[in-house]
Amino acid sequence: MPGERPGTWSAANAEPHKCEELRWWPLDHRPADIVPSTAHALSEITYGHPLSTVGRPA
Repeated sequence: MPGERPGTWSAANAEPHKCEELRWWPLDHRPADIVPSTAHALSEITYGHPLSTVGRPA
């Protein structure tokens, strides 16, 4: 959470009927079934681009 020391919090699955599980993945070893727009956004973040406009007009 904002303001907390990195690595001191964990995610919680608030909608288990929609999401089977939550997992942490290294950015360079993402799962094969990742949503394409999410994959693109994570790639952009990795390259130092904080804004991704895939599928949207810039």
